[in-house]
Formats: sequence, structure tokens, C-alpha cells
Amino acid sequence: MNNKTKLNKKAVIAINLSDRGSSGTIMDAALSGATTIKDTDIYKIVPQGKASSNTYCFANKESKLSFLLKNVYYKIKTYKPVDGTYFNFYSKKVIRIIKKIARVHETTVIHIHNIHHSQLNVFKLLAFIAKQQYNVVITVHDAWLYTGGCYCYDHVGCTGWQHSCENCQYGHKQATKYLYKKINLLNKIDNLHLVAVSNWVKRELGFSKIKNKPVEVIYGCTDIELKGKNEKYDFGIDSINKKILLSVSDYWNDWKGIKYLQELSSKMPDNYLLVLVGGNVDLSNFKNSIHINQTNNRTELARIYSSADVYISTSQTETLGLSCCEAQICGCPVVTFGNGGSKETIENGVSGYIAKNKDVNDMLLLIKHILDLNSLKKENILSNGNKFNKQNCSQKYAVLYKKIFESQTPNK
Repeated sequence: MNNKTKLNKKAVIAINLSDRGSSGTIMDAALSGATTIKDTDIYKIVPQGKASSNTYCFANKESKLSFLLKNVYYKIKTYKPVDGTYFNFYSKKVIRIIKKIARVHETTVIHIHNIHHSQLNVFKLLAFIAKQQYNVVITVHDAWLYTGGCYCYDHVGCTGWQHSCENCQYGHKQATKYLYKKINLLNKIDNLHLVAVSNWVKRELGFSKIKNKPVEVIYGCTDIELKGKNEKYDFGIDSINKKILLSVSDYWNDWKGIKYLQELSSKMPDNYLLVLVGGNVDLSNFKNSIHINQTNNRTELARIYSSADVYISTSQTETLGLSCCEAQICGCPVVTFGNGGSKETIENGVSGYIAKNKDVNDMLLLIKHILDLNSLKKENILSNGNKFNKQNCSQKYAVLYKKIFESQTPNK
């Protein structure tokens, strides 16, 4: 490629642990925004998936020899990698891909999403990026980026990450070392732009050791759409003449407030049915409750949301809470404890209500208020939910990329 062609080209390279799930949806929305900028090429780097001219899958094919060498190395060194400190093999491969793309583009933006659980050595990757001084965007999907390795902490009231992560409540022995090494590398990236998925995340970043980096709020988004709105989901014989209270999660544990859902089931009227979707859950101590297996069919999930009467979130930790957003996109009102960024997903009293945290009685009163008085208008619920669609997210990332490109920090 000649220099004239190179001088007219820009690149956005997104790195993520997957091209699916919530972070994959946000990554795709951001890249869609980049395509609206003239002379901009987009690329994805993910561990596995369908490779193409603009999608690189660094762990799709692993030779038997490299697999054997890595496992021998782990055994000889008794090496148990902390998340983000994996073997360098894949990190070197990703670095080669970035170099290859950057060589034929005048300006490159590297957009990092979730790279924990990605099989990358994060320190090696960040050190390379800091040395090259690329333009870097990091979307902060969870707390992993600015802590000693945990994804959430507010449900246990931990503030140790603001200082040194000593005496980690999760028992991470290397948390302090991990925190300082990661933060030191992030602070060395001069052209670093942080994107928080909620105002709550932006506030938390202000307490972190990442210093003097611009932080912009671009709400996380979902690809769910209100489909099949006239086709009700069949919740089974137990749902006949019942009001459906819905909660959706990939997993159920204390973080997700499973004990409060159990308490709610024991206190709610007999004409209510609690429906839990996704994950594994023991319903033996629940009353008037059913479980539906997780579905990857987005149309089916939209039907589930739109067929429910109230969506409830008892989660004790959320950077945003996309299930609350999805429910509203499908016209379902929300009652949430409002932890973390989840309070930002609803317009209180218009598209849902925020209950007193951990107060199941207050949550039940608000649910009854919605169902008995029909107090919330569906058009308001839909309107608020649409703030979290892909199109809005894409437009805001386009504005961010344009601002970065206009500052013109060319590749070295």
C-alpha cells in the first residue's frame, strides 16, 4: 500500500473476549459507529469465532505442539495463571495483528473491551500499547479494569481497591501486586480514553488509581428488539390466571440477590408467579416459582419479557443492569433495588420503581402498586428502554472516535 493511501486511512481495532454476549453487542455497536466515519476501517480481535478479512480469531486453531508445550510449562512451573496473566503465546499473536493493521493506517484507535478470561497476558499487551502510544479507548464493562482482579465489590462493601487491595475479601493473594502493575501501565498510556457504561461506573473510576484520564459515559446497549409482541409466551399450566414476575440472569448467587427472590416468593400473593430465566437455581425452597433454561434465541427472550407483568431485579451489584433495559424495550415495567448503575436504567415512577435495598416488603408494595393501579404507561416504558438500544450507543461512539481522530495522533 502506498503512502498516499495510508495517509487517508484510519483504523479502529476492537479487542474483546468474545463477539457475543453483552460486551460483544456493545463492541459491535461501537464499530458500527466507526463505519460512519470517512476512510475508517474496522477490525475485531477475539479468541474464537468466524474469521474474516476484518475479524481475527487468535485462539481458533491451536497446534497440538503448542498445546502440549503450554501444559508442560504450567506443570513444570506449577504455574496457575491469575486471570489476565496467561501464557504469552496469544498475546504475541495479538500484538503482531495490531502491528500489521497499524502499518497500513495513518491513525489507529485500539478499543479494549473485556479482556479478562481472554487467554491474553494483559500486562504484555498493555506494555506494548503504552510503548507505541496508540490512541486507546477502554470500555469499562465491569470493575476488573481498576481493581486487583475482582469484577464487583459493592455487594460486600469493599473499598480496598481504592488504596492497595490488601487483605482481599475474595482471598486473592496477588491482588495488591496485580493492581499496581495494571494501574501503572494504564497510567503510562497518554492517549487513553475511558468509557463508563453508567454514571455509577464513572463515579467509581474517580476513586480509582487511574489518574488524569478522560472518562465519558456511554450507556451499555442491547440488541434485543420488541418482536412477536402479539404472541404471548407460554409459561405453562402454573401461569394460568397468574401475574408474571420475571427475573433473568446468566447465574444466580448472592450477588444477584437470590435470597431476596426466595423471600419474595414466600410473601407474594397466590395469584403471582415468579419466573426465573437462565442459570441454575434450586427452587425447592421457593413458592409459586418456575425456572426456564437460558435461551440464546433473542426473539424468544423478547417474547418472555413482553409477556411478563413486572420485571424485578434484586441484584446487589450492577455496573448497569442490561436485563432491566431489555425488559423496558419489550414494554415490561421494572422494580429494582437500584444498586450500582441499575438505578439509571429506569425513570423512577415513570418506567418503573426503585425499592429500598434489601427490603422485600417495599419491593412487593411497589409491584402491587403497578399491578393493582396500572400506574405506568407502556409508551413511557418503551421510550425509556429505547435509550439503551444499539443505534443510540453506536452514534455516541461515532462522536467519540471522530473526536479522537481529529486530535490526530499518528501511528509511529
